[in-house]
Amino acid sequence: MAAPTTAVPATVASTRPHYPSAFGVGIRTVTFVDPSRPTLDYAVSPPRVLSPRRVLRTTIRYPTLEPGNGVLQGAPPATDFGPFPVVIFAHGFAVTPHTYEPLLDSWVRAGFVVVAPLFPVDNYYAWVAQGRGDAPEADVWNEPEDLAVVVRELVPLARRRGSFLNGLLDTSKVALAGQSDGANVVGALLFADSFAAVRASLPVRPRAALLLSGAEIGDGVGYQAASPALSVLSTESTTDYCNSTQDATTLYDAVAPGAAHHLFLVLDGATHLGPYDGALPWFPVVRRVTTKFLEMSLSVRHRPATLSNVRDAGERTGVATVLTSAAVALPATGDTGNCGVSRPYP
Repeated sequence: MAAPTTAVPATVASTRPHYPSAFGVGIRTVTFVDPSRPTLDYAVSPPRVLSPRRVLRTTIRYPTLEPGNGVLQGAPPATDFGPFPVVIFAHGFAVTPHTYEPLLDSWVRAGFVVVAPLFPVDNYYAWVAQGRGDAPEADVWNEPEDLAVVVRELVPLARRRGSFLNGLLDTSKVALAGQSDGANVVGALLFADSFAAVRASLPVRPRAALLLSGAEIGDGVGYQAASPALSVLSTESTTDYCNSTQDATTLYDAVAPGAAHHLFLVLDGATHLGPYDGALPWFPVVRRVTTKFLEMSLSVRHRPATLSNVRDAGERTGVATVLTSAAVALPATGDTGNCGVSRPYP
């Protein structure tokens, strides 16, 4: 009689596919409401109240496994690969989040969720409605609190069972990014003394700040240097006649010391908006540098990046270079108000 044999359990191969080289882009819109602050019309003096509350219509772009190069409305989230790090994005004056679609989508394809509110007064549509003048830009002082509202609403939504964000957001890995006035707003929320109480109200501590062609929010506002738990990336063009190089470097010099990483991407010969909405040859550099910076500063497990990776991504002769000093000096451009053509929806 043959001796009994011991069955050896078969090794069960994981059915989870490999992490994609690039995700598709799903998009949904949610609305956050702050009933404690009014929305004002700055086109008249004194400003009149348009609404007793602030309504923040917010697009959420997220990784999906659905194929396609476009943005897929309501596509199923790729939660099997989540949760994903989060980028809160602030748009500039007289544009919308969709203006930056090429850049935001590139972050999503790399494995980030991008949350972008439409500011209620100085967006493109409100700017047109208020006569295309400069008056609505005064609302920028309300926008650090707008970003804080989005973060405060987003965190419990990400934890709520049944929410499409449940299992999708890693709220321990949050970056704040903005371009032009949006960068001013991000810088103010994270570093300005005037917004210390708003900053303290955030339920999470951001780990990265991307200040894309930004400046200090106003004269006489004090700024604190970044903490060692936060990394800072600033960008600016040598021919930006909307946001001067002096303004960009002043903000960077105020906040970069003390940061875990501080980098300044210099773009040669670019306009104010073009490097962020697809203009060649600068946009591919911005896309690579910002993505590598996010991967590094948010410690992305599947796509680890180092400081050398970020620097290498930004070195292109005649187009861009990356500086890593805590203080930067660039040739002065002045500010002629030449901010380029607004595109609400590419």
